[in-house]
Amino acid sequence: MRIAPQSRAHRILRGLSSFHSDTRVPEAVQLRSNEQLLGILGPGHTPEVVLTDLGSHIRSSAGWSFVSYGDIEVQFPPKEWPGAPLTLVTPLGRFTILAGTRDIWEVGRYFRRCSADAHAA
Repeated sequence: MRIAPQSRAHRILRGLSSFHSDTRVPEAVQLRSNEQLLGILGPGHTPEVVLTDLGSHIRSSAGWSFVSYGDIEVQFPPKEWPGAPLTLVTPLGRFTILAGTRDIWEVGRYFRRCSADAHAA
């Protein structure tokens, strides 16, 4: 059964300290006219990922890159490495996010489920 990213964000991410749904999109990120903002991931007030209904805008040293959910593979760090980041593997490269937070496990679950939904569609 396919579940919309909006529902997944509400169910999985809403209580996490690194998820902010009541914030503005960074100026460098240009959402498409048909793209709906779901929230922003990042420790404190440092945005690392902008989540939308179509995919994610991920920040890197080169700027912001859009990746659809179906093109994201999640790699969790070993549990023995507390504070290690979550790695998102995409056609555009590897992105590490949320270093130092415990939220990586739930955020990884969100991305995995959205990716599976995109492949099932």
